[in-house]
Amino acid sequence: MTNEDYSKEDIAQAFVKAPANIQAALESEQLLTTLEEIGGKHGLNESQSDALVDETGLLLLGLTPKGQFASSIEGRLGLDSQHAKALASDVILEVFETILGDSTPPSPLPNRNQVLYEDRRCLVTYSTLEVGPTTYPVSKITSVMQPLKMGWLSPTYWVTVEFAGGEELRIERKKQEEVDGIYVALRKALDA
Repeated sequence: MTNEDYSKEDIAQAFVKAPANIQAALESEQLLTTLEEIGGKHGLNESQSDALVDETGLLLLGLTPKGQFASSIEGRLGLDSQHAKALASDVILEVFETILGDSTPPSPLPNRNQVLYEDRRCLVTYSTLEVGPTTYPVSKITSVMQPLKMGWLSPTYWVTVEFAGGEELRIERKKQEEVDGIYVALRKALDA
């Protein structure tokens, strides 16, 4: 998710709902200073540093899950995957440990290309859903409906995936286990 995915009202509403320590961190000079130092360490230019501040704000407000932070900054800052993961780890450690005082280490960022489900017509990773020749970014999925069954003699099972913009995709299989596997993998990818 990027700042462009949210209206000013969405961000303001998330800020109002955020805990006091998050609100204080977002308004602190310490956060900006810390992000400037991290940006300098990673060789970011001014535009990339500004985008990092925006993306970190979305992370703190809970609009970007920790597990999607690296891919968000990878796309927004134009970094390669390894650089984005290293930058994301530094930001998460510094912001959550130093600024927020949360000594609990954040959970490790998942490998965005880790296969969560695969059959001959479908592949689900933390970042993509591939059905046949078409690849969909997980970040564009807004919901995944519980698997359904149609027919009794020769049943068909399916899961419906909804995307931003209202588009829907129905993935059908003859075996319930396959549809259940796709559903569980997509839920895991969305929750990361």
